[in-house]
Parts: sequence; C-alpha cells; structure tokens
Amino acid sequence: MIFLVVVALVSLSILVHEAGHALAARLCGLQVPVFSLGFGKPLYAFRLGETEYRIGWLPLGGFVQLPTREDFAVFETTCVFEDLTLSRRLAILLAGPLVSLVLATALFPLGMWVGRLVPDYYNRPARVGAVKAHSPVEGRLQPGDRLVAVNGVPVATWREANRLAVLNRNCNLTVQKTDGSPVRLDLGESCGLGLEPLGVLPDWGGLIVAAVETGSLAERLGLGPGDRIVAAGKRRAPLRHPEQLERMAQRDTGGGRPLQLWLADGRTLAWMPTAADEGADWQREVGVRLRPPVTLVRFGLFEGLAQGIEQAALVGRLVLRG
Repeated sequence: MIFLVVVALVSLSILVHEAGHALAARLCGLQVPVFSLGFGKPLYAFRLGETEYRIGWLPLGGFVQLPTREDFAVFETTCVFEDLTLSRRLAILLAGPLVSLVLATALFPLGMWVGRLVPDYYNRPARVGAVKAHSPVEGRLQPGDRLVAVNGVPVATWREANRLAVLNRNCNLTVQKTDGSPVRLDLGESCGLGLEPLGVLPDWGGLIVAAVETGSLAERLGLGPGDRIVAAGKRRAPLRHPEQLERMAQRDTGGGRPLQLWLADGRTLAWMPTAADEGADWQREVGVRLRPPVTLVRFGLFEGLAQGIEQAALVGRLVLRG
C-alpha cells in the first residue's frame, strides 16, 4: 500500500512538472508533439489534437518533446525551439520546476491540516544527545551540551539550529557546555546538510520502541511496541540517543555481564550484548526499531500556508545554491 502511495505521489509530481513545460511551450507558440509520463516503450498512448500522450513502462520521470531544427520536416511546424528568444526558452525550461514548487507549496497546508508526527526534540532546546564516532565534532562536543547560536544567530530549538546549519556551507557553533562554559566550534565548509551529518545527534529525551520483530532478541528480553527506554548501565545513565546504547553495547560485548536497560514503567531488563549486536545495523540484529517521542502537530489553513511558503523558499534556496 505504501509503495502504491509513493508511486502515485511521484507520478503526480512528474505530471505537474512536465505539464508546466508543455503549457509554457504552447504559450510561446510551440507545438508539443509528445507528452510522456514515464520512459521506455509506451504501455498506453492516445492522440489529442497535435499531441500524442504516452504512459511509459518505467515510472522514473517523464518528458515533453519539442520541435527542433533537426526534426523540422517531421513535425511540419513553422516554429522550432531554437527560433525562440532567449527569454522564452528560459521560460519553458524553468516552468517545470516552478510549477512543481507551487504545487508543493499548495499541498503543504493540506498535509499540515491533516497533521504530522513531529519529534518532540524539534521544538526543544538544541541539546546534544550523542556524537558520532570519527565525525568533525568528536571529542569537541559531549552529550548534554547545548547549541546556543549558529553563525552568531541565537537559536532556541533544535529545529532552528538545524535549519541554519542546512542553509550555510560555512558555519560555526556556539555551545554551552554542561558546566556552563561557552565554546565556539568553527566547522569550516563541513556544514550545508544539517547537524546530524556533522555528527551532532539530538537529545531524543528517551528511546521509544516503535516495533519488535517476532522471535527476536528484543522480544525475548521483554521489549514491546510503546516501551520507553530511559536509562542504561549500572549507573543508570540517561539515554538521549540510540548511538549511546550502541556505544554501551560495544563496550560491554564479551564482558560476561549484562547491560541493564531501565524502562519508564519501572522494569529493568538485562541485555547480554554480542559481537553480532554491534555496528550500524545493531537495531536490526537485535530485532527492534527505536524512535524519538513524537507529537501530532496540526496547523490551520493560513498557518499551514505560511509554513508551506517557508519550506518552499528553503528548498528553492538550496536548489539555487547547488
């Protein structure tokens, strides 16, 4: 079902994108001999007026065929793409992306009205939950540190900090350490994709069990969907991100003693990590999928529209920046 929904949404975006090119071409006086949704041999085709509409077997894109000098005689047209002014050619080329952006802006308020699940940490102070190994910030940040500014711009939440890190290739972080001392980290050109690719992982505020595989180690331990793991280890260290749990498992592998997991309902589980539980796929090996605490967020029509315009502007800036 999810696959069909994804295919439908992708097909809609392709259809609107190519329709933008086709409409602009016709407004500029060009014929549109072929309008294809999908590539490859047509599964279905029909002609309406001067245009043949196709559905290709490979739904990975689409195209609008425009008459050029090379096929001037084939389409028996008096106007080809090369004869248009530069401004009209640019208008045809840019019409597709522009219409796609308008569609996304228009649909975003609908999605916000229906509602979406937003991680709680998005709108909380930008605290570090864990630091990725071998990342630019390893050894410079610690769990519990708080980001207070990005490029000198104060930030109150993780969402604000991450947005600024996405928009700036060169950035520096102003951090308040757990002891209250301020530190500035100059990350050079390593920004531009957000905080997590830099190795700065958010403070989830607890690990929620989203799913447990039948017959897995996680099920045998007694974990179930909805359980909240809040701490681990003998010292009952608060768990802020799954990366912490992975580090603890690596440390205790082969030690002969189980790793204590403390749940919000008061239970304590004993996990004996093995070598198979290490690495990036440790959740799959254990048979559990973790997620942060989330909240269903809904916006009204106008607030959703404002959010849609903001997101469209963000995407536009990223596209123009390359």
